[in-house]
Amino acid sequence: MNTPPPGTEISAGDRRLLINAAVVLYDRHGDAHDVLSSSQIDVIAKLRPLAHDPRGEERAAALNPWDVLSVATTAVELTDRHGSDDEDWRAAVERARAYVEVDDAEG
Repeated sequence: MNTPPPGTEISAGDRRLLINAAVVLYDRHGDAHDVLSSSQIDVIAKLRPLAHDPRGEERAAALNPWDVLSVATTAVELTDRHGSDDEDWRAAVERARAYVEVDDAEG
């Protein structure tokens, strides 16, 4: 994965929101349409403890770039498919969309 240009990096706060969105939407809707890859599902399981961890934002700041990209992609895909009533999640997903699109363009 290439490093995204400045300004498209995902903040620790947004990482936490994206993890929460991915975990909640996956738990609520699953992946009945096989939108997610097996590696994305593995990342959801791996990061699930951060969704409710009081130190989740601090721990999210230390995620490796692949996990950041995976959770960003997962949150974007699940939100596109199922929507969200949470304004903060939607805003984080829109910021993550730019990050995912940069990586796709470079990949």
